[in-house]
Amino acid sequence: MVEVVTNTRRCREIVRQLEQYKVISVDAEGINLGKDGPLTLLQIGTIDGHVFLFDVWTNKNLFQKGKLKDILESEEVIKVMHSCRGDSAALYFQFEVLLENIFDTQVSHLVIEEHKGRKLPRCIKLADVCKQYSENAEVSEDKDEIKEVFAKEDGCFWANRPLTQEMIDYASGDVTALIPEVYETQKKYLEENDLLDTFQDRVYEEITCAHDKKQSTKRYKRQHKVVKGIMKDIPNKYPSDVKFEDITDEDDITAIRKTKFNTKNLHPMLKRLNTEAIKNQLQHLDLQLADEENSFTPKSRSYAFLRTYQNHTDEDIQTEAKRILDEINENILDIMLQKYDPKTSPDMLALNEKEALNTLRPREVRDRKIHPLLLKFYWQMKEENLDSTIHVFREKESDYTIPENFYKWLKFCCSGKVPEEMKSKARRLMRNLDRTFGKGVVPGRQCTSD
Repeated sequence: MVEVVTNTRRCREIVRQLEQYKVISVDAEGINLGKDGPLTLLQIGTIDGHVFLFDVWTNKNLFQKGKLKDILESEEVIKVMHSCRGDSAALYFQFEVLLENIFDTQVSHLVIEEHKGRKLPRCIKLADVCKQYSENAEVSEDKDEIKEVFAKEDGCFWANRPLTQEMIDYASGDVTALIPEVYETQKKYLEENDLLDTFQDRVYEEITCAHDKKQSTKRYKRQHKVVKGIMKDIPNKYPSDVKFEDITDEDDITAIRKTKFNTKNLHPMLKRLNTEAIKNQLQHLDLQLADEENSFTPKSRSYAFLRTYQNHTDEDIQTEAKRILDEINENILDIMLQKYDPKTSPDMLALNEKEALNTLRPREVRDRKIHPLLLKFYWQMKEENLDSTIHVFREKESDYTIPENFYKWLKFCCSGKVPEEMKSKARRLMRNLDRTFGKGVVPGRQCTSD
């Protein structure tokens, strides 16, 4: 049975019911869900088949006055989730909710795989988790693909109201799949192999890494240590002339790909394999571009890699990365015109969409060479960046530092070729910077700007 909840009083009643369960399952939907991407729907399922869809887009009071925050932060009730990092970031930054007592089936899978001998196991989809740890749990194998179609056709899909039956069915799927069998199977393995402490430590990392730099650093160092150990063994494991395409060990492949191309003192063989891996990745992206044409947009990780590869010492990689990234940016901007409208908030834009907007470089407020909708998003995004800069400066004042290229952009904003409100804000900030650091001095730099 599925119930859509918008009423605060009814929400409190349901929370009281949920507090009687030892285990519930939780999921969330939103628009480019994460720290900034709005969370619009929270789903909770029970072991006896009840599903509650809390419409927090319609009524944001459901978290505080409706007591959803209490159940999510409860140390008594176990909440089963799959890959909780994005949901956790959204809950923390948008609703001041810090998840407690979470059983993350993605994290559990990774810990189990490591115990079985894997060094760098890969994250897997919910459908694959259900296949591996349950005989009965079912979730559509095309769920991720369906979600991508939703996002491309309507960027604000999960903000549409009222909820359609299609949305209700989709949102209910995850929470009905995770309990009881997936949870019980994984928990049993963790308990029998004394892995609960490791598991709980990793889950805490997932919950807090978006707002706790210590946890994100700890996570990075742990993974980097594993990668470094694998890379150290590769020259002794393979012939010196082995090609990247001939390596089949998944941990070795992942380690080679995760190694930064500018790592100092990298063994010549490893440097060559890393270069081959990058070229392989570029070739794969190029094939996807050719197959999907104007509809192709990469995952955020691939997008970030392409930007980095433009600084590679190999000129072929530089050129190819730039060409592919330029094509992808064009695709992203074209898709944005299909999926968004003038009412869309900048908060709803994905990170790679914001990066694509940054390539526009308008020469004036109403640059006729740029589509008006994209131009609107561009100036909104830039004003948000400026507001953030002003906020940080007020907090740090004399300790404030700023990249020189951003300082130059700030001077451009003062020139009058930007919206009036932005120009006024930029000029006020520049006057404050001049008073604090000296006229024309870039904060945090010894030299003066041009």
